[in-house]
Amino acid sequence: MIDQRQVLPEVTRVGGVAGILGVGLFIAGILIQGNVPMLDDSPATALAWFQQNDTKYLTGDLIIGLGVVLGLLPFFACMYAYLSDAEGSRAAWSRLGLIGALIWVVLGAMSSMFFGALAVVAGDIKNEEIVRLVQGAQFYGFGGMNVVLVLFFAGSSLAIFRTGAAWAGAAWLGLLGAILSLLSAAAPLAGQSSVFDVCGMASTLILGVFVVLVSYRMATLGGTYT
Repeated sequence: MIDQRQVLPEVTRVGGVAGILGVGLFIAGILIQGNVPMLDDSPATALAWFQQNDTKYLTGDLIIGLGVVLGLLPFFACMYAYLSDAEGSRAAWSRLGLIGALIWVVLGAMSSMFFGALAVVAGDIKNEEIVRLVQGAQFYGFGGMNVVLVLFFAGSSLAIFRTGAAWAGAAWLGLLGAILSLLSAAAPLAGQSSVFDVCGMASTLILGVFVVLVSYRMATLGGTYT
């Protein structure tokens, strides 16, 4: 029988490296895509941009997707194993964090399809009203999806507070992320560039920092066993 005391540290290290890789690829994909048109841009401007930058946008989307599949998903799974081991048999908070992370990934994949589809067929589109519909769907999807990060931030942060499995500073940052994520739910009502939209962007930034902090801890600590 394999001893869990030997396996868990390896899982923890792999998850830590994966988390840092995922954040790095995510940032690289966003930088490659560049200044993507948003809801406040006219449909004509958005269509012209996608017709000229379709390959660049899809390349960035691919790299972001690889970051999620090869980096963030393994990190979320390994972080759950790490925190739940530290919590003990029930592991309620770490389980809540994992649920929130997985829902966020699914919603993000669904929301990314709108601009992805526009980039694929931008050269064939003549009706700007279709582009406007896609802009609205993209903003609604991404504008409100970060509310589920409340589950991830709150669950993970409370697990860290209870166990000391990562730095307390990361947990406090996670609680701030939970508050901003909750406020971001009103972004579709308030519109782009509203304070609630800014809260959503800030919560995404905090997510990246939180993942890096916990990943570094996991990669260097090697698990809860000595």
